[in-house]
Amino acid sequence: MFPLAQPLVYHPAALPPLQALRDAAGVLYNVSGSLHCYTAQTSGPAAGNTGPWDYQWCTELMGQELPYYPANGGTDMFWDQGAFDLDSVKEHCREAWGVVPRPEWSATTYGGTDYRYASNIVFSNGLYDPWSAFGVLSNASDSVVAVIIPEGAHHLDLMFSHPADPGCVRAARATEMRHVRRWVQEHEEKRQQQQQREQQREQRRQEQREEQQREQQRAGGRAGAAGGRKAGGGGGSGGVAAEVEATA
Repeated sequence: MFPLAQPLVYHPAALPPLQALRDAAGVLYNVSGSLHCYTAQTSGPAAGNTGPWDYQWCTELMGQELPYYPANGGTDMFWDQGAFDLDSVKEHCREAWGVVPRPEWSATTYGGTDYRYASNIVFSNGLYDPWSAFGVLSNASDSVVAVIIPEGAHHLDLMFSHPADPGCVRAARATEMRHVRRWVQEHEEKRQQQQQREQQREQRRQEQREEQQREQQRAGGRAGAAGGRKAGGGGGSGGVAAEVEATA
């Protein structure tokens, strides 16, 4: 685990605690700024987590996510969720979105945490984000790389840029874009190579077709010449026979 670049200190002069909590929650629940009150669901499989993220979870079943997995409100910062109940989760997802989670799908499809066969992934880790403790913090290969952002918060590098962004966040974005550009370039190079190979194969097929046509023409010419010789030889014998008969 990487240490935080600096301690997280609350500054009382900045905002009152409740106002600061409201503004923090508004980043997720009040992007438009039009809501005056939040109605939080504090029980059930999707407690406090509805909308597109809930649908994504119901279709992908990401095992690290709360509130779908147990939280007791004592040893963590969440309210008590009770024991994990997959049947209740399935029922919720069916009622909310008409889908049923497939518990093993993501691990089977993407290989779990075995990145040997993965490619073109940048794992960015903002160390102000508690999730970074469970992140991929070292490169798995030249194509599966980790970016450490000491002063990065949750998804900060994926947000719109801001003049107050720390230098490490700007550097992380530049690194991510460099990798994305490389992926696009490599894809384009492979596409062009594939196109060239297909053109070469089509050229060879065309040459083969033309050679077959020439061979057919040669074969037709040989057959015609052989028929002409046979026909000419028959006419000569008939003339000789006629001449002998006449003489007799």
